[in-house]
Amino acid sequence: MDPSKPRDLEDIELRILDSLTEIDRSVESVVDGTYVASPAELSLDLDLRTDQLSEILGCLSEELDSLADAAGCALNQIAETVLNETVAALKHPVVVSTSWGASLQPVSVTMKLLHATLSRIFALAASYAGPGGELSLRTLGLADGAGIGVKASPVTKPVESDQSDAVLLRCRSLEQFVHELGGRFEVELDEDGALHFRTLLVGAKKLS
Repeated sequence: MDPSKPRDLEDIELRILDSLTEIDRSVESVVDGTYVASPAELSLDLDLRTDQLSEILGCLSEELDSLADAAGCALNQIAETVLNETVAALKHPVVVSTSWGASLQPVSVTMKLLHATLSRIFALAASYAGPGGELSLRTLGLADGAGIGVKASPVTKPVESDQSDAVLLRCRSLEQFVHELGGRFEVELDEDGALHFRTLLVGAKKLS
């Protein structure tokens, strides 16, 4: 067996989380100005890291396909847990509103990876909303899965685009990651200065 190939689901999860951490470190170093490189070098570095992540996610897809009885995990349950953890960890107050979709089908992502993905999204949203800002979370059922939307609204509309640009840069790896899981992730800045994070995930029934 190739020692570089993940051996089982737990190993795959660990390698995915490690890859995401490395990508985050690269992005954070760009945002805080410690990464000294040309735009072309930065793009190549991130492309290489996302390619490595794609290979590991391919292994995840194969592993999930082999689980005929895969039950998936409950989006509402994990999202509520992560939201509570995110808010508890904040050093500033935020206003939170939620709307939980009814009878959502389980999604074909492991609990650990869904938790990690939502943690990243909620942390970015809370950071952008800032002190006294608002986080609006909504889940909904789809024909082939389930979706979750997060709206981050700062108290005052940012004057400069640097703040939203930094968040959008941090979301680059998330977009690739969710895509490789068979879903879709997008971020949009509206005219009022609020950021909308939308994640669509395929249902676990698609695995059978």
